[in-house]
Amino acid sequence: MTASRPAPSGLIGEVIRTGRSQAAEDYQSWPERRTDAPNVRTGLAAPLRAGGRVVGVVMLVHLVRRVPVPGALVTLLDTVAQRISQALDRAASVEHLHATREAALRTLGRMLESRDGDTFGHTDRVTTLALRLGERLELNEAQRQHLRWGAYLHDIGKVAVDDRLLRKTGPLTPAEREAMQWHVEIGDQLLREEVFVPREVREVVRHHHERWDGGGYPDRLAGPDIPLLARIFSVADVFDALISPRPYKPAWTAQAAAATLLEQSGRQFDPAVVQMFLNVLREDGLLDG
Repeated sequence: MTASRPAPSGLIGEVIRTGRSQAAEDYQSWPERRTDAPNVRTGLAAPLRAGGRVVGVVMLVHLVRRVPVPGALVTLLDTVAQRISQALDRAASVEHLHATREAALRTLGRMLESRDGDTFGHTDRVTTLALRLGERLELNEAQRQHLRWGAYLHDIGKVAVDDRLLRKTGPLTPAEREAMQWHVEIGDQLLREEVFVPREVREVVRHHHERWDGGGYPDRLAGPDIPLLARIFSVADVFDALISPRPYKPAWTAQAAAATLLEQSGRQFDPAVVQMFLNVLREDGLLDG
């Protein structure tokens, strides 16, 4: 059985119990003192609140001698505690906003893939793969967030693609292929209207079908001119597409998909990104030595 944690005592305990500031000019004679704090001579404590409840305490203590605690000092500490409490509330609100936005973007990505059920789960899988690769490539926190959001939204432009085209089981005609390729430009245009979507996220959406040799779309970028996050996502995206069943093909083995990535290294994909991705697959046990 886990032992219960003792209730706070002393100045902290009284602040939490009463919800008000507490002052003890002569702490060692104060009735609610802690006997294990013999060095405290004078103490003053004020409550910190978040969401209307006490979540912490800010304290001033004197460890050398007893000193008076004027009302002006109590008022000052209360003011400081109130400012900190306001900052805590703002931080909690911002954190909640970030979590809500993150969940909304992921849900949007999953809704988009539900239009063609054969790719169900693709968004989560490719996001996980891309982030694992990003970690190995030592992306910073902001870059990882941009990559994650780009993964959620990479196919948002498909909202403008006809369902019959998305679900077609046979090869696409040149006109149909052009219509399908247009989805990256539509996605970029849609996200330009959203002020909270960083440019780096739109770069993943727009450029994840570019090729290292310059033969991709929509802008025929080549080599390092292709944004790094798009190069990373492209490798993870193609790998998951290969190992997933589609109406026009069965699922490939991880070994066969990895062989294709290696074959296309320096053609379709950034060679350095491919090599690092193969290392990730080996680490995760998805690929033999």
